[in-house]
Amino acid sequence: MRTIMVKVKPNASEAKIISENGNELVVAVAAPAENNKNPLMRVFEL
Repeated sequence: MRTIMVKVKPNASEAKIISENGNELVVAVAAPAENNKNPLMRVFEL
């Protein structure tokens, strides 16, 4: 099983992999600032 954590970053220019370690992948994705007043992190088990 692989764990993917998605962090929403306001005004980020693109999605990018922050880190990868074994079965864990952390990805930052762009979001408009108005939709991102509270930072979000989603975790998916694949």
